[in-house]
Amino acid sequence: MNGWEFNQARTASLKIRGIPTVVLSTAAGVMPTEVDGLMSKPFEMDPLIGMVKKTLQVSGDTSGANVLLRSG
Repeated sequence: MNGWEFNQARTASLKIRGIPTVVLSTAAGVMPTEVDGLMSKPFEMDPLIGMVKKTLQVSGDTSGANVLLRSG
C-alpha cells in the first residue's frame, strides 16, 4: 500500500478519518482535499515540524507535539 492508497483507506474509515494527515510527496501541487498539509520532497526538517505542529493545533490535538519536539 502506498501513501495515496493509505489516504484513501483512511478517509473511508469512520474510525481513523479524523486523524490529521500531512503528505510528503514528490508530486508537487497534488493535494487531496482530505489532507491537512502537503510538503514536497526533498524537505527540510524544521518546516516539516512547523507544519505538523500547526496541523495538531488546528485539529485541537496537541498531545503529539511534545513527543515530536522531544524526539527531534
